[in-house]
Amino acid sequence: MAIEKLKLKLTNSSTSQPKDLVKKYCSVFTPNEKIEF
Repeated sequence: MAIEKLKLKLTNSSTSQPKDLVKKYCSVFTPNEKIEF
């Protein structure tokens, strides 16, 4: 899944991105799913 890959990418890379931005980014692809970190 794209979400799993995205989470994995965020986990491997330094989390310099705000989580709010990530949630907005995820909501574009999965508006029906609740993204929790």
